[in-house]
Amino acid sequence: MDSFGIKGLHTKKLGERFLWFDRLGSTNDYLKEHGPNLPDGTVAATAEQYEGKGRLGRSWNVPRGETVAMSVLFHDVKEDMLPLLPLVFGLAAAKGLSGLTGQKALIKWPNDVVMGGKKLAGILCESVIGPHRTFAVCGIGINVLQKQAYFDEQELPYATSLILETKVNYTLDEVAAAVLNELEPAVEILREKGFGALKHEYESYCVTLGRQVRIIKEGEQKEGTALAVGEDGALLCNIDGTLIAVRSGEASVRGLYGYL
Repeated sequence: MDSFGIKGLHTKKLGERFLWFDRLGSTNDYLKEHGPNLPDGTVAATAEQYEGKGRLGRSWNVPRGETVAMSVLFHDVKEDMLPLLPLVFGLAAAKGLSGLTGQKALIKWPNDVVMGGKKLAGILCESVIGPHRTFAVCGIGINVLQKQAYFDEQELPYATSLILETKVNYTLDEVAAAVLNELEPAVEILREKGFGALKHEYESYCVTLGRQVRIIKEGEQKEGTALAVGEDGALLCNIDGTLIAVRSGEASVRGLYGYL
């Protein structure tokens, strides 16, 4: 483990403590274990992750040197903030990657980052609720340098990377910095004003809105249209003429055609 900075980082606090690992099971797991003894805003990153987790318990590992795999520690998080952190992280990632590349990245609700109609990055936020303090760990994996052969071999037809979409060899440092530079102010707004202050900007990046979706909850499937995002982060859908609020973790929302 090494501790040093990220080139291009312009935050006030986020990433001031940066832990780099040549190889690590899971950056999220590391911060969950060591979080009480690390400062707020600590970032852990690794060149190779071999026991990573995606949403819904899926395994998610990264090839060496081709992916940004990092997690961020947030101390003293109010419980009502916890379900909103994934959306805010998704917004920060989409904004940061759009600014870096000049090509707009979008969000598939709640927090997958999409470019060219395919998944570019995934986010997993987890919380540790203790008797004296609550903290959150938010991890992100951003595909940067993988070629198409990698996704074909892994049977990931709906995945992409920055090099495939932009034809530019971005460094992992500049990709990580672009996201963290947007994440810090977004989380500050969330803490001080709530998600309502970020809602319209989030919606402007959300590719799910206006699309036909299939909602799968407790084994039951319903189809409708995604209309908006609520101030609590819920996806508001018109299903058979009724407005239904779908909350992250309660149901799976899938597009009717392909990945989106």
